[in-house]
Amino acid sequence: MPFVAEAMEVLGGIGYCEESELPRLYREMPVNSIWEGSGNIMCLDVLRVLNKQAGVYDLLSEAFVEVKGQDRYFDRAVRRLQQQLRKPAEELRREITHQLFLLGCGAQMLKYASPPMAQAWCQVMLDTRGGVRLSEQIQNDLLLRATGGSVCVSVYD
Repeated sequence: MPFVAEAMEVLGGIGYCEESELPRLYREMPVNSIWEGSGNIMCLDVLRVLNKQAGVYDLLSEAFVEVKGQDRYFDRAVRRLQQQLRKPAEELRREITHQLFLLGCGAQMLKYASPPMAQAWCQVMLDTRGGVRLSEQIQNDLLLRATGGSVCVSVYD
C-alpha cells in the first residue's frame, strides 16, 4: 500500500480520477495483502531466504558492487545493511526488507538514470538524516520529465 499511496501523492488530484489505473490499484491494495501474505510474513520469507539460500549474499553484493562509489548515500546504506545482515534480528525484518528494496532501486537508478537524477534519488531515499532539499536544477529536470518536456522557468531568475 505505501507504493500506491506514494504514487497517489506524487500524481496529486489526477490519482483520484477514474480514467487512470491508480484508483483501481488503490482499491485492490488491501486484497493484495491477502493474496500475497501479510507484510510480516513476506519479511520473514525474505530473512529465511537470506539465511538458507547459498549465494544470496554474493548475488546481492554483485548487484551493489557494480555501482559502488557512485553515490555516498548508496554506499553508506549498503554498509549499514551489511552490518544488519551479519546477524539479522527478527525485530529488524521489516527494516531489512525495506532497505533491500531501496538499495535495489538505488542500484538500478545509478546504473540506468542520469547521474544527477540517480544521486538525487539516493539522497532523498537513502539519507537517514531527513530534511533533504533537491537543487533547483534537479527539480526543474523532474518537472520537465513529468510534463513531457514543457519549459519550466524559475521564479528565482
